[in-house]
Amino acid sequence: MVSTLASFSIFIFIVGVDMKIQFKSHNKCEIHNIDGSVREHKVLMFIDFKYLDVFVNWLLYYYDACGSFSRLEIICIDSRAEVDLYQLTGLKCSLVIVNENTNLHSSDASPGELASLWFKRIEVLQSFLHKSDIVFSDSDALWLKNPLDDITIHNAAIVASRSWWPWPLFREWGACVCMGFFYIRKEKFSINFVNEIYNRMKSGVDGTSSTLANKSSLARTFLRSDDQIAVNDQLKVWNVTWRSKKMNVGNNTKPDYGYIFRYGVNHKIVLLEHSKYIRKCHTLPLKFDGAKEVSLRVSQFHTNLGVGSFHKLLPMAI
Repeated sequence: MVSTLASFSIFIFIVGVDMKIQFKSHNKCEIHNIDGSVREHKVLMFIDFKYLDVFVNWLLYYYDACGSFSRLEIICIDSRAEVDLYQLTGLKCSLVIVNENTNLHSSDASPGELASLWFKRIEVLQSFLHKSDIVFSDSDALWLKNPLDDITIHNAAIVASRSWWPWPLFREWGACVCMGFFYIRKEKFSINFVNEIYNRMKSGVDGTSSTLANKSSLARTFLRSDDQIAVNDQLKVWNVTWRSKKMNVGNNTKPDYGYIFRYGVNHKIVLLEHSKYIRKCHTLPLKFDGAKEVSLRVSQFHTNLGVGSFHKLLPMAI
């Protein structure tokens, strides 16, 4: 669990200078029901020690947008991250060791290590979703402004930024759910949705099934080890119907809506507009057709840059 201290300090080393930043709690980020009542939610973050500096940078942006860490649930996937995080920030994390040598964002990780990691994310999601709504955020998806108001407005089972991956479904749909910024509401539909993903991924990760492919899913078993593939594939298996037949990722200023008929009702799936929730922002112009003004909420860098790479961004958050 995260620290319950009302205020604390973070020490950051920038250009040879130790900076001490004081934080005081005043939560500005909430998700509301239609009647205005507040929905319980957690922002779920996974970190390892090799990416801790990037997470600390994300933390500053998050605090600037939300004013509190009370909703933040940090999962450390190695013991060094747990120690370093507390020493640096005073925040505590839940330790869920995947592999002491696995780097969350390392291209050098083996397929088996990545399979275990992505499966563990779904396993943790499954556990927390029984207690509250969940927001997944990657540590390179910076919260420039409070994004949870958009989640409230859409009032959907799933709300997410958009991506090109997995490619087979991107070619079919024009855009896919991105797990870099992903919200799922605590309800029967969503809990069963995640349970289905968990069971299918578990078979692949544990090697208890020679193939998980069927006529309505992706063709190769190893793809089941990727949680973003698994989520999008489950939408396909549950026959999501997208309202727009011309979705895209790179240039849109309006959200797209999909619906899954389950348990006697339609459940809404929302892909947020790319003009406000940018994927790989360093490769795309901050200018979109039909937009008089772009107001970014979440900007994802999606990078494997090393220690210190993001420190130049810190003054924006301070």
